[in-house]
Amino acid sequence: MDFFYRFYNQNGSKLKVDYFNQSGRTYAANSVDAVISREGNKFTIFFLNKERDLVALSGEFTGDAIKDFQQSVINKVEEPIGTVRVFKSKDGYAGSTCEF
Repeated sequence: MDFFYRFYNQNGSKLKVDYFNQSGRTYAANSVDAVISREGNKFTIFFLNKERDLVALSGEFTGDAIKDFQQSVINKVEEPIGTVRVFKSKDGYAGSTCEF
């Protein structure tokens, strides 16, 4: 399963996020407000997806990839409510792309 994220329009700690599920060809988040916490190249981005679940994306920018990339989701809608799901890249890296 391939997922794509686009971060843009950053102004201080605020930015916009698009999140796309390649295999399902669906957006889980499109032009949503998000906040970023950052120290050096390490970051965590928080936003609510279309189901209103809290999503946290974290890792370390390396220039052409994101090292130690992971996505955490706290379920607000799906059962059991409050469940935390954590997804990690198999090789520990999320590559960059010019297309979305």
